[in-house]
Amino acid sequence: MIANANRPKWHFYLEWIALHVLSVLIAWAIYLALISPIERLSGNRIVIGGQSRIAEDFFLPYIFWPALGLANGILQSLLLRQRVSRMGSWVVATALSWSLGLFGARILYSATALVGPVLSGLAQVLLPGGTIGLAQWLVLRQRVPHAGWWILANTLGWTVGALFSRVLDLWVLVTPALGTVIAWWLLLDWLPRHEAKRLAAG
Repeated sequence: MIANANRPKWHFYLEWIALHVLSVLIAWAIYLALISPIERLSGNRIVIGGQSRIAEDFFLPYIFWPALGLANGILQSLLLRQRVSRMGSWVVATALSWSLGLFGARILYSATALVGPVLSGLAQVLLPGGTIGLAQWLVLRQRVPHAGWWILANTLGWTVGALFSRVLDLWVLVTPALGTVIAWWLLLDWLPRHEAKRLAAG
């Protein structure tokens, strides 16, 4: 186990959520900074493949999602390196998996007519959380015991977010942070204490 033996203080969990919110704001600022000159050149609508599209909607996944994944990975790794050693690869895993998961969900959305709305909707919910959770688990598995819970926490966080997506709009992206903060408590606090008690009793 490479994780820091000290249990996280309560502010670790608040910082995790706050950094996630900050990464959303950073990504949105980057998106607005880049979309403004594009709209000045092309107007509010652009023609792609003979179809007129709203520029903001078209460029959102190509600018906002990668920026969010990168900001998320950098800010999280800065916090995690105080608790878990050798977390540089966390940035790469997070940045790539956010983009892959969300682009995959977008492709599945466009294929709704082929696979049906129920299967498409389920896959769109599970794919981002599962992809991000799996990629980050590859980094965590040799550093934190029981890291498999991380995949489940991400998937559940994204599922809850999907249920409230129409109400929360952009802030639905905070729900994965709520799911994973519970996973951090489990991996860095409850399970180590439980195992220590079991070893002491044995």
